[in-house]
Amino acid sequence: MYSDYEDYYQKDSIEYQWCKRFESLTQTDLRVFWDILYAGEWNYGEEEYERFKQCTDYDPFKDEEGYKTAIRAINNLWKPINDVIKAVEETLRILKEMGEETY
Repeated sequence: MYSDYEDYYQKDSIEYQWCKRFESLTQTDLRVFWDILYAGEWNYGEEEYERFKQCTDYDPFKDEEGYKTAIRAINNLWKPINDVIKAVEETLRILKEMGEETY
């Protein structure tokens, strides 16, 4: 919800207002959460395009280079663990501060 609230919710909605307040209270970059999230099942390396095609019915790539670009992007989602820990701690601090207003 928070990751795309500016694009998804109307500015006068309760969800938008909650996210805006949440963001205003932070003292760090919480967007590290969706910089590291990937919901897919990618058990393939850059050189395994042919295996990928054999194992899936859906190939969203135009060619092997598109596939390799996606694999590189996924591999670059890793962030330093201290950044992630700081974002988790900050989220917990903010939620406590927001109290009953934790949507």
